[in-house]
Amino acid sequence: CSADDLTSYDVAMLGRLPHQAWLAPPGAADHAAVEQALPALPELPLTPPLDGALLAGLRAQIAQWQLKGQQHGALHAALALDAEGRILHCREDIGRHNALDKLIGLLLRRHSACDTLVVTSRCGSELVQKAARFGARHLICLASPSQLAIRLALKYNLNVVHIPKFDAPVSYSSYRPADPIGECHESY
Repeated sequence: CSADDLTSYDVAMLGRLPHQAWLAPPGAADHAAVEQALPALPELPLTPPLDGALLAGLRAQIAQWQLKGQQHGALHAALALDAEGRILHCREDIGRHNALDKLIGLLLRRHSACDTLVVTSRCGSELVQKAARFGARHLICLASPSQLAIRLALKYNLNVVHIPKFDAPVSYSSYRPADPIGECHESY
């Protein structure tokens, strides 16, 4: 079995090893913990990746909206974009999960659908789960997504775009045919 053959479930089970007795197989509690960490989510409809033109100047737009971050520093932001790439809402928090929770909560309270969410932080699997559960089609992150996050996003048809500080954005999408390792990623 190679690393490319591992599923998200397999990777999460590896994280349970420190909690198991020496050479003991995983028990029911280990499987329950992984199932709780990786809940079954609905598969999103296949959606074409975002147009690269929508991403131009996004970092500058975010800076204008992230007011608390400018004043105090060390804050994460989560933002909602409209179909033209304009920022609709921004929520900030010291925790990246909390920032996204606040944004999704606002959108749900207002009964606002939003296909594109942005996080200024690292994109982990838990942020992918939250975006997919909300029903977003695109998740943009300004810091590198983890491999597990990308695998989960592709599993649920959530497009992920990483916008590095200096390099061109990279898109991860199930919409295009996959490359040999099962992940389609392209630079804009």
